[in-house]
Amino acid sequence: MLINGCFLYPDQYLFIWKAAFLSLFSSIYAINNGHYDLALVPAGVFLTSINYWRKPVPDSWRRYIDITYVGLALTYQSIRAFNAQYSIQYYATVMIAMSFYPLGTYFYNKKQYWNATYSHSMIHIMGKYIKYYSLFR
Repeated sequence: MLINGCFLYPDQYLFIWKAAFLSLFSSIYAINNGHYDLALVPAGVFLTSINYWRKPVPDSWRRYIDITYVGLALTYQSIRAFNAQYSIQYYATVMIAMSFYPLGTYFYNKKQYWNATYSHSMIHIMGKYIKYYSLFR
């Protein structure tokens, strides 16, 4: 179901838009720790997410750019974290964060839009910790 051409009501998608700002802080943290390559991961997630969630229209180029970048960033970061000092914590956090996506989809299909919003926002919240664990090798 679309609401004024969007996936969610404005209060809900703006909530996710605000949660996306957590990635900006992760990027700054990575830069401060000299991990410039890893800083690009949350910086890109920040840019693509705020671009999409300002008005989440399905089947838009903004959605596909966001999904593609997040997938590529997660892949790069997961490879980079392979022998990191906190790799087990990293992979555990990734698995927990990823579990919120199908949960959000479930809530959305049940028309529980605020629960879907909170579930998707948890991905951004957990993402902040994912970046933290991937910084240490």
